[in-house]
Amino acid sequence: DQIQSILPIRGDGLRCSAAESEATFVEFLSGEYLRIDLPFGEVLERLCECGKIYEDDRTEDEILRFTPAELKELGEAFDAGYYFMAKDKDGKVFAYKEEPIRRGAYWNSRLNDAAGNIRLNEPYEDVQWDLPLPICLDNIAEIARRKKFDTL
Repeated sequence: DQIQSILPIRGDGLRCSAAESEATFVEFLSGEYLRIDLPFGEVLERLCECGKIYEDDRTEDEILRFTPAELKELGEAFDAGYYFMAKDKDGKVFAYKEEPIRRGAYWNSRLNDAAGNIRLNEPYEDVQWDLPLPICLDNIAEIARRKKFDTL
């Protein structure tokens, strides 16, 4: 099962800083939880060592951020069967059923039918057209569901 988040917790189950933690609380995408009676840093180190997670060495500027409206739209696209997104050089953003390929300044669906992609309406300011790969919507759609942006 894929990991959604890892948070340090004290013995009483309260979240705390990693320095204070006596145990680590792991949440899986399935919604299940696991308590590991090891300090947070040690759990992260061991998971990195065995290749289950990787250290995130991105800078703050490299992390994508989405507005609530963008998350809502991406969650709806995912639920409709569109699993990837990408932005063309002209700023148009599309969701794709199959992983698209980039041809020059544009991303193109690998499917030959017109239903292989849909145009998204939100601006997605944080998404750049020149990303090396399209963005997979799996985790983004799960985050949208958990934050319950259905009231927007």
